[in-house]
Amino acid sequence: MEDRRAEDRHLKAEHGLARVAAWVRDGDGGRPTNASRSAAAERMARCRARKAAAGIVLFNVPVQITERVKLAGGWEAWIAQERDAAIRACQLGKPPEPPADPEALALGRRARQLRGWRGALIRWLLSCG
Repeated sequence: MEDRRAEDRHLKAEHGLARVAAWVRDGDGGRPTNASRSAAAERMARCRARKAAAGIVLFNVPVQITERVKLAGGWEAWIAQERDAAIRACQLGKPPEPPADPEALALGRRARQLRGWRGALIRWLLSCG
């Protein structure tokens, strides 16, 4: 007990601090809260809403496609390569082969839902065949 009083005197004299006991209302009844997760979820929802209003849709891309995009030098270069290949195939009279990979088919479905110039380009590319 004397150590505590000595510590209190030291903290008051040296640092201007005083020991305080306080009781505050526990609004959640002692249960752990997910306040930070909830705030993050709200921020993500606002971010998705802003992107959707701007015509951008967030979606997952299979690893195989991202590797090809990286090799091409970016999305615009990859889209240009795919567009040129589709145009050549259409000019030769043989449509491009549809992918047998179900992930690629799902990506095509999601890509068709894009808006703006990216969506128009993807829909044009996909309708070439």
